[in-house]
Amino acid sequence: MAKKEKQIKGVTKEAQEENEYISKSLHDVHTHYTCDGETNFVGRDEWGKEFHLTIPTIELLHWCDIDYWKEKSIEYIKQMKC
Repeated sequence: MAKKEKQIKGVTKEAQEENEYISKSLHDVHTHYTCDGETNFVGRDEWGKEFHLTIPTIELLHWCDIDYWKEKSIEYIKQMKC
């Protein structure tokens, strides 16, 4: 019996069925660097294997909203009530 996959938010059912998407999680980020116009993050994926994510630095800067990230991180930390 085939395992039923859940619908992934933001991915059409057709794209999901045709495996036209990549869904990965980057955990335990231990390295980041920028070289030749690209920013790289290195850590482990959801299975514990080394995973490298490369993003064009200009695109990263265009999409980064540091104030928003800080705000959402503070909300998350307060919610944890550690």
